[in-house]
Formats: sequence, structure tokens, C-alpha cells
Amino acid sequence: MMRLRLRLATALALLPLLAACGGAAPVAWDGRRGYDGRGDYGYDLAASRAEAGAYRALARPAYSVPGPPEDPWGPHIREAATRFALPESWLREVMRQESGFRLYGADGLPITSPVGAMGLMQVMPATYDRLRPALGLGPDPYEPRDNILAGAAYLRAMYDRFGAPLFLAAYNAGPDRVANYLSGAQILPDETEHYVARIAPRIGYAALRTDVLAAPQPDVLAAPRPADPLDRAYADGGLVAGGWAPPPACPAGYV
Repeated sequence: MMRLRLRLATALALLPLLAACGGAAPVAWDGRRGYDGRGDYGYDLAASRAEAGAYRALARPAYSVPGPPEDPWGPHIREAATRFALPESWLREVMRQESGFRLYGADGLPITSPVGAMGLMQVMPATYDRLRPALGLGPDPYEPRDNILAGAAYLRAMYDRFGAPLFLAAYNAGPDRVANYLSGAQILPDETEHYVARIAPRIGYAALRTDVLAAPQPDVLAAPRPADPLDRAYADGGLVAGGWAPPPACPAGYV
């Protein structure tokens, strides 16, 4: 575990330096390829969609399902819950809301949100790019195990920074927006309020408060700095197209 934490911290710390290589003028790293060099870390929707489209084009037409029909992703969920010291229920309920436990949409393609969030945990391309080397993930963000691990790592980082249930708001809207909400500088988007309201009661939280989970692990992922571009890696994302339809009661909708 100590080696994992050190590798994560080292990899994340080196990203801004790596972005300056190759002869280009050194600028802050931005996984959305949208940083304009003037301090604007605004969400680059076009870049996110384009990168998700490239990943989607390389996704496999089918993936192995490790568990039984009643709990298809259970083995991967348990692995991620153990690795990042999270309750399994948190991962299950986030996955239920994000993708309905489905790998593919009605169009038969790997499930992707209108803003580019990918797979079972609806991980944004910039987030996967950043976590991939740190966690030793593969090149396909739609691969169920890697997608769940990436989502769990990000969820843990948001929990360590904001506690429960605000980690849900950060997963949906980004930590920068939640930090602004806590400072009184910005309200949470309606989508995010609905998101928290749907999931929080299912994991034992009825209102916004910041309780602390036993044995916090702040070294699993370094908490993003307020100006870090990762703060908006999930901005406006994490919701599969189709509005706020109630999530399925069980994984019966998976492919």
C-alpha cells in the first residue's frame, strides 16, 4: 500500500513537468488539451468529446463479465473497494446512478455521456489520462475493471478532500466547484444537487454534511490544488444522456 501511495503521489506530481517537455513552452498540464496559456482552466467540452470519441472508436464490442447475472461487476467492485478503502455500497450506488450498471447504450455503443464521460463509472477522459499511469491502468477506459478502479480512485480523492456526502457533489461537478460552494462563492448546479439527493440517502446520508470515514487515506491521491485543471475534469459530466430517470433497481440492464 505504501508503494502504491508513493507511486501515485510521484506520478501526479510529475505531470506538470512532463507537459513542458518536447520543446514547447512550459504551461500547466491540462488533460482536456484546452488550456489557453492565460490561466483559463475552463471546461473544454469539444476536446473532451473528441477524446472520448477516439477512445470509443477503439473500444471492444464485448467485455468479459466477472460476476454472476445478479452481480456482474461484483469482483471488480470488491477489488476497488479494498484497494481504496471505500464501502462497496458507495461504488455500487455511484455506478447505478452513472451508468445503470450497463456497458452499452441503446445504440449498441459503449456508454458515453454527452460531455464525454465514459463507461460504468462515467470517468472523464482527462481524469482517466491522469490516473492511468499512476494506477497502472490499460489503454481502454471502457474496460470494466480499469474504469471501476479509476472511478474509485477519484471518488476516494474527493472523499478525502470533502468528506461525505460532498464527495458525491465533487465527483459530479468537480472539486473546484464544490470548494467555491463551501466558500460561498458559487452555488452547486441543479444537476449536482439532484445527483447528491438521489445517491446520498442510499448510502446513509440524508443531508449535506462532512462526516469523516474511518481511516482516511489522503495519500491515495493527492488532493487537487484549487487551480488544478483536474478540478474541472468532471465538470458538467458523469451523467448518461436521458435526463433524471430513476436508476434501475438492479443490474438487469447491463449488456
